[in-house]
Amino acid sequence: RDRDRDRRRAMSDADFELLSEGVDRTMFGNDKIDLIGRAAGSNWFSTGQAAALADRFMFSNDRLEVLARVWPRLADEENAWKLWEKLPLASDRDKLKARLGR
Repeated sequence: RDRDRDRRRAMSDADFELLSEGVDRTMFGNDKIDLIGRAAGSNWFSTGQAAALADRFMFSNDRLEVLARVWPRLADEENAWKLWEKLPLASDRDKLKARLGR
């Protein structure tokens, strides 16, 4: 697992900016979430990047979905605790924990 951790590099600032612009240009929330999910399939994210993606969504359900998709792809999982504040409702945090198998 430590060897895997060494290979985890968060998306570059330039690539993250391109993803962010793509999310902003996409019209519907579900399409935005799908775009983020596709990016998460082959990229790693910093906790800050994950937070920035979650912040692009007004609704808690959407933020929960974004975090569920990027959390397993965090390059700095030791900082993941900072993401809980993106879900102010305990029920949403519980849903995310269940989605993550925690």
